[in-house]
Amino acid sequence: MNGGIDGAPRVPEAALRELGARALRAAGVPDRDAAVVARVMVANEMRGISHGVALLAPYIRHIQAGGMTAAPRIAIERDVGATLVLNGDAGLGPLVAYRAMELAIERARRYGVAFVVARDGNNFAAAGYYAKMAADAGMAGVAMTNADPTMAVAGGAGRTVGNNPLACAVPGAGDRAVYLDIAMSAVAGTKLAIAAREGRSIPEGWALDAGGAPSTDPAAVRQGGSLVPFGGYKGSGLALLIECLTGVLGGAAIMAEMRDWVSDPAGRSDQAHSFIAVDIEPLLPLAEFKERMARLARQVRGARQAPGVERIYLPGDIEHERERDALQNGVPLRGATVAGLRDLVGLAAEVEALLGGAPARNGLKSRDG
Repeated sequence: MNGGIDGAPRVPEAALRELGARALRAAGVPDRDAAVVARVMVANEMRGISHGVALLAPYIRHIQAGGMTAAPRIAIERDVGATLVLNGDAGLGPLVAYRAMELAIERARRYGVAFVVARDGNNFAAAGYYAKMAADAGMAGVAMTNADPTMAVAGGAGRTVGNNPLACAVPGAGDRAVYLDIAMSAVAGTKLAIAAREGRSIPEGWALDAGGAPSTDPAAVRQGGSLVPFGGYKGSGLALLIECLTGVLGGAAIMAEMRDWVSDPAGRSDQAHSFIAVDIEPLLPLAEFKERMARLARQVRGARQAPGVERIYLPGDIEHERERDALQNGVPLRGATVAGLRDLVGLAAEVEALLGGAPARNGLKSRDG
């Protein structure tokens, strides 16, 4: 383990991935599926996204409580060439999403475009991972999901709709995809939790109280309030349209019908996820597309900077650079991630060995070397 410049402990990516897969296997997840989920979680961690390794312990609790299936029978229910409906059998959300985007990419190679909707899913971590899968395959990719209600609709009070994330990705110059992953709330709920822990108030525009009035209390959402959609009716409208293209279209739970998987781990979430893949090559030779993307990138990064701004980024630039740094220097583990690792039951020695940099007991080591 090495220390990062920010003081965060750093661990090898392969060893962290193997630890995650081992924890999932111990919970009954088949080897191949555990490897997929661990890969997604660690990639998110490397990119500095909050939906990373810290989610493994809650996922395992969900399995143990009966609300999530350790070894799901993911099946195609409807197959009409370029469109598919997948039944996730309450499997791990990252697994269901990964398989769905794999299918979308495969069908897009055949038909030029594909749309896959997966029902009976669960929290799938960060949407950007799956959209980027398509971009890395030379395609444009879209990933979206509904979520349990935490957000008010425009003009409403109380939690009506989820913050329903949406991610879009396209191939960029070289191997650097351009991708954007956003939720529809003005800020992530984790920012309220951090403010509450630190005893700080929050700015107006982040949350509403139970009566629908703007609140500066970070506990407002916990006490029956709601998150505020970004851009008012714009974020609210996007969240509702995503609900239509996931929960409604997929025959899954819609808004209030969905269970909160964290507070009710014994219940099936029945989330729905939708994925689109568009093959670039039939529309424009991929090499030409990438050359045009390089021209776009030069214009964006070369734009005149506003006062106080040192650098302009394309969507995905920061995540790409964090990932490259993590692969070279080790994955930096934030406090929430370290706490999540220590929450993995039965792996205390292995976790401490990884965090301490000593050889782990029972031969914990990456299969990649």
